[in-house]
Amino acid sequence: MMPRANAASAVRQLPFRNCSSRRVHTAPPSVSPFPSPAAAAPLSNRSKKSSTSASSSSSSSSSSSAASLATAALLVSSPHPVSHIRLLRFQEPPEGWLTPAEREWRAHREAVQRWHHDFWTENNTHFQREKAEFEANVQRLESRSATPNELSVFYKQYLDSSLERHARYNRALWQSNARMLVLAARAELYALKRVVGNTVAGLDLWWARVGQTIVRVGGGYRAQGITFR
Repeated sequence: MMPRANAASAVRQLPFRNCSSRRVHTAPPSVSPFPSPAAAAPLSNRSKKSSTSASSSSSSSSSSSAASLATAALLVSSPHPVSHIRLLRFQEPPEGWLTPAEREWRAHREAVQRWHHDFWTENNTHFQREKAEFEANVQRLESRSATPNELSVFYKQYLDSSLERHARYNRALWQSNARMLVLAARAELYALKRVVGNTVAGLDLWWARVGQTIVRVGGGYRAQGITFR
């Protein structure tokens, strides 16, 4: 298994992009894609300042500000070189901006990402090691490189030997995503109660958050490892 320190170091230079735009943002060397405090825009607008500014500005500018706030809150990395997972970079909102329901949802997302990344890092490292040993044996015995047909046979045997482990992973992933849906729904209900009736900008922000929830839960944790079934 790849040491955690090496894995964290390998992802520090991964380019991050805003999940709602095409712009690519490169994470500075001091920033890890794993959850950590960072000075960044909050996940949602909690202060009364937004409603005050919305009332003093046009509806279009308020909506634009809300959209910018929502899209800046979640960054996605390029695929990790070992796990092949696109890691989420979690922003740390100011103290008191998250409700207990939102904190629980966030903690679960962070835990699932770490577990998901660790599984595929270990799985793919093991696969590459087994593949290298197979190719070395062919080279030693046959004095040649392994043919594509031989590699396909090896790959089939590797998948068969990993079937039970991958099945356990899939069951755990389904359970984690089911719980994530429940936590996300509860958090978004609290967010809706907070912003309904305040400003158009608040409603736009809430709708953008719902869209991000669908993206994260629907496809954010799909396995991208070498031996993904």
